[in-house]
Amino acid sequence: MTAVLEPEDTRTAALAPGGSSLDGPVTDPAVPVHCGTGMVLGYVPAGPRLPWSVEEPAQAEWACRCGFRMAAATTEATDPLSAVRLMSARLETVQWELDHAQELLAEAVRKAARFGATPGALREAANLEDAELDALL
Repeated sequence: MTAVLEPEDTRTAALAPGGSSLDGPVTDPAVPVHCGTGMVLGYVPAGPRLPWSVEEPAQAEWACRCGFRMAAATTEATDPLSAVRLMSARLETVQWELDHAQELLAEAVRKAARFGATPGALREAANLEDAELDALL
């Protein structure tokens, strides 16, 4: 027969001799509680390490001393560089889109010139200066 354990009141729990500060009451409301004690925020590798990778990506996770683990929500506290990586990726995406749009515009301008469009009409339609139009042609 298994005994039913009542949850321990962490507000009044005393430190055990030789115990860690995690054995005591949890004072930070952002720290999750498991087994009646606060969990520790740590980082684990996101996947197998690749021999050519410079740095190993890590994912934040909360760990209990009993071995229970759970993923930590990505916040500035768990990953202060998350917003930097996100905006850097967005910037690179926009740069690729801009490069592609410029290539398509150049192709369209050259095609219109082959079919007899005048330079003045091309300048007006593409909203380009004379030097820009000359560079495309």
